[in-house]
Parts: sequence; C-alpha cells; structure tokens
Amino acid sequence: MPAAEYASQATDGAGSILEVGDGASPETFTAIAEVTTITPGAMSTAAIETTHLLSPNAHKEKIPGLRDTGAFGIDGNWLPDNDTQSNDDTPGGLVYLARTRAVRNFRIVLGNSGSPEITWPFRGFIDNFQPGPLTIGTKKAFKASIMPSKDTAADLPS
Repeated sequence: MPAAEYASQATDGAGSILEVGDGASPETFTAIAEVTTITPGAMSTAAIETTHLLSPNAHKEKIPGLRDTGAFGIDGNWLPDNDTQSNDDTPGGLVYLARTRAVRNFRIVLGNSGSPEITWPFRGFIDNFQPGPLTIGTKKAFKASIMPSKDTAADLPS
C-alpha cells in the first residue's frame, strides 16, 4: 500500500530572529541586528564502550553516556556601532558579551511559523566572535557562536 500523500508544511528561515535577554527581572529581550544565519547546536550523546572478552558475536558493546549540545552558530552583517553587536553593555552587544564572558538568556523566534509564535529559549555565553575580512566589494560580516550552558533540548518547541 503506498504512503499517504499530504501537502508539505515546510517553511524557510525568513523572519526568524535571535534575541538576547538583559538579565533584569522582568527580563527584556532585544533582537540582535542583521543576523543572516542561525545554526542550532548539534545534540549528541557520548557512547561508552562496555566491550569485554566474551561480548556476543565478537562485537563492541556500548551504552549511552552524557548528552551534550554544541554551540549555536550565527552569521550576520557586522555593524560595529550597533548596540546589539558592539562593546556596549546595554543591552549587551556581542563583543561586550564575549569580552565579559556573560551568561545570558537567548531565544530564537522562528519566522514563518504561523500562529502561535514558536520560540526556542536557551541559556549560554558567546564563546567566539569574529569580524569577517574587510575587503573591497564585499559587505562587512561576522561569525559568532553561543555555547549553551545547560540542556537546550527540554525547551525545544513541542
């Protein structure tokens, strides 16, 4: 019997934003300016080898170990004077957050997701910020990454 047919519900990333919290209570979030790509960190589980001399079929045996989440990558148009990218502490520009090793609340608001809005919150710190090459005929760009400071999977939209 053939698989059922259905219309795709896929969307692209247009309209998605990355926001950073100010740490206050109640917390206010500000969108980081001109982000062009957000790549969530890979979720992985360590494999612990439990092989012994009499393992069945002379095959390695493994059990799941600790889970981890890799850094969230972001690319964007570099605006060194913009409050969300600069060395300014209000609301906490990317350079400032990287320099001070601040741990903050972040959230991704997914674009084109319809109603209700889908938000993916996570907590982390900027573990890498790099302005791109400054060359004639190309825009100024940046790459950065945010290392989660705890599990992000529990907060994934359901």
